[in-house]
Amino acid sequence: MNTSRTDVGTVEDLQASAVKAVRLDDFGTDDDNYREALDVLLESYRRDADFTELGSKMSRFF
Repeated sequence: MNTSRTDVGTVEDLQASAVKAVRLDDFGTDDDNYREALDVLLESYRRDADFTELGSKMSRFF
């Protein structure tokens, strides 16, 4: 079955992509609220963006 992926994923998905891309996994402490900010951004993508499959992939990688 060939289904397209147009969801943007989760903060954890984004972190996993970052680790895979740059081979670094130290995101610092959660004191700077980066996870909350990323969650807000991803929620905005889910709510407001109408990504194609390629756009969704790009949002997870870059």
